[in-house]
Amino acid sequence: MSKIILPAKYPSITTVPKIAQILTILEASELSLPWITNNFLQLCNIKDNVANYCYLNFLENYLFFDRINLLKTSTIEKHIIAYLAKNIIDFVKSCIKDGYYILICLNSMYISEYKVKSDFMHSVLIYGYDEAKKEIYYSDFVNGGKYNFYVMNYEELYSSFYKSVKPKMYEEGYLNEVHILKIRDYMNEYEEVINIKHIKDKLIEYLNGDDYSKIFISTNKNIIPKNYSFSFGVNVYEMLMENIEVHNIHASNRSMYVLFDYFSMLAKKINTLHKESIISSGSLCHELMGKVTLIANNSKIALNSFLKLRIKYPNEIPPNKIKELIAMYKRIKNDSISVIESIIRAL
Repeated sequence: MSKIILPAKYPSITTVPKIAQILTILEASELSLPWITNNFLQLCNIKDNVANYCYLNFLENYLFFDRINLLKTSTIEKHIIAYLAKNIIDFVKSCIKDGYYILICLNSMYISEYKVKSDFMHSVLIYGYDEAKKEIYYSDFVNGGKYNFYVMNYEELYSSFYKSVKPKMYEEGYLNEVHILKIRDYMNEYEEVINIKHIKDKLIEYLNGDDYSKIFISTNKNIIPKNYSFSFGVNVYEMLMENIEVHNIHASNRSMYVLFDYFSMLAKKINTLHKESIISSGSLCHELMGKVTLIANNSKIALNSFLKLRIKYPNEIPPNKIKELIAMYKRIKNDSISVIESIIRAL
């Protein structure tokens, strides 16, 4: 076939590259709905105690692909491609023909969409090609901007792959590995159902500020630097507010985006739980969705306030404005506790 574009849906979470790429695949299939409903229920804040800097994330960002039963995955090193195909273009086309998406690190300097003038390696998700136009379809955060869908030509793919920068030791896996992924054709033994107990347990962990399963620590114990510390659930707000106080205009706005994504996704989960008759009352569903959506909107208001203050005060945001920001996040924290308690009771 001269043109194949695999299903790709704009993801519900767009602040974290790995999660955005995985959800681009998963949310294009209705089979993924139970898995998505069972996940993205807990937040993790990671603090570098040497740099005194922290950032917020979802626990799922630290899970390996093979832990997602819905996905059939394989990982190879870049040099193996030479044994599998004539070149990277033929390799990509073969994968797409077989229904596989390709997650691969390319040198953005050789892709015109990025407009960068020096070597910059970044992971992209390839999901299609057009032989007649000699084009490759991919998604990424281009130029540090919003996650979106783009097109590069064959020559750009070729150059960006074969002119990859040699990785440093600590980046070797990220830069050298190529992941191919597809939704499994045969789902019986891998089929996932909405797990009410698991959802309640994770929401209770959020309220208690803990990760009782220790899945984060156990999964990443070999790569976590000793100077890192972690907080979970409601405790992430303290680190987020500390980050704003200490770093002022240099505080991580990505962490603020993550908070918005968390509550936006939670509202969708409530709707799914109602459709599946787990939250049977339509009025209760409407009430919970309204409360969660309000928290998401307040998270976006707090984020936009920070971004506007950073423009208005390019050197340092005044202390009184910082206090106002922190007060916003204290309200968001308290509101989140109230609504999550309500969701647990509804389950």
